[in-house]
Amino acid sequence: MLRKRIRHDLSRDPDMQPKYQTSGTGSAMLSNRLSWFYDFRGPRITLDTACSSSLNALHLACQSLDAKDSDRIKLPFCSNKSSLELRMNRPFSCHQTAYATALITEPTALAENDTIRAVIRATHSNQDGRTPGITQPSKSTQTVLIRETYEKTGLELGTTQFFEAHGTGTQIGDTTEAAAIHSVFGEVRTKEDPLIVGAVKSNIGHLEGASGLASIMKTVMILENGVIPPNIDFEKVNPGIPMEE
Repeated sequence: MLRKRIRHDLSRDPDMQPKYQTSGTGSAMLSNRLSWFYDFRGPRITLDTACSSSLNALHLACQSLDAKDSDRIKLPFCSNKSSLELRMNRPFSCHQTAYATALITEPTALAENDTIRAVIRATHSNQDGRTPGITQPSKSTQTVLIRETYEKTGLELGTTQFFEAHGTGTQIGDTTEAAAIHSVFGEVRTKEDPLIVGAVKSNIGHLEGASGLASIMKTVMILENGVIPPNIDFEKVNPGIPMEE
């Protein structure tokens, strides 16, 4: 807080601004500094779309690879939350509450004998549009997003056994997301063969802008190890979630 106050006060007087304030603290310089330090030559973007930042970065990265603008991409991400704050999330329960990922095209990875942890079949992104509140999600747009992503890949919905959700542990967020998941996969799953839904936030907390890639990493590890970790501190399902359906 004090740091922000000092930065704010200094910015009000142009004669008092430190020499390297812009190049040292500007958000646009975060990705630029990495490119400068490591001598990266491809596109660089500092992206902020709140909790969806890392997944939108992943989406843009995949588009860049498809367009052959880049041959490999690094997605650094981090969270500045304390360990205490990171333990507060309990997704889908009745309680409300610096990493880097490398991307490379599959042919290049095979040609260079790189280890392939997982293959991204498709990415997609949309926005909720006008909802009752600017932070309130939309079931219909989330439903459309899931369906359109599967259509892009040509995958059958019934082949999916696990769904890694956003799962913020909020009343409106969890119920809306669960309703969207049910709307899509409820057509192809039964009580005898249910869809398993999880959220890594119960294990490591909400990493905010980095949360999406944390979920990707968890899902990759599930595929590698054949084990789906449970949502910790899950005691009772949110009554607004159609679990039995």
